[in-house]
Amino acid sequence: MADTVTNTTLFQTKKRLVVKSVFTIDGTEAADLVLVDRSTLTGLDGTEPGRLVVEAIEWDISGCQLMLEFEHTSDDHILTISSGQGYIDFTQGGKYHGFIDPNSAGGTGDIVATTLTTDAGDTANVVLYIRKKD
Repeated sequence: MADTVTNTTLFQTKKRLVVKSVFTIDGTEAADLVLVDRSTLTGLDGTEPGRLVVEAIEWDISGCQLMLEFEHTSDDHILTISSGQGYIDFTQGGKYHGFIDPNSAGGTGDIVATTLTTDAGDTANVVLYIRKKD
């Protein structure tokens, strides 16, 4: 078996999305666990958003690390988070646009996670605050 993730949508409008991801860690590291599947979303114009923007990330992790990325042929790194609790606001209170998917070649533009340095019994919870960009 491998580490797995369960995603729950906490809030969604045509422009915004908040997703909570709870990881089940068995000590077998896993790559490209999908946290946000862009193809399942509908943006302002009623179609799939062209890109996703990470506005903020909140986490509570015990014992492991997570690497978050936009999924492309060569994944685009968002953030690597380690054991502990934290919150990062990529908009700095609305001053900046957030962490925008660079829309690199290939792939889906989904937000994915890779579990790193895991041991059975580790825990990880992540909340992503997303803006849909057409």
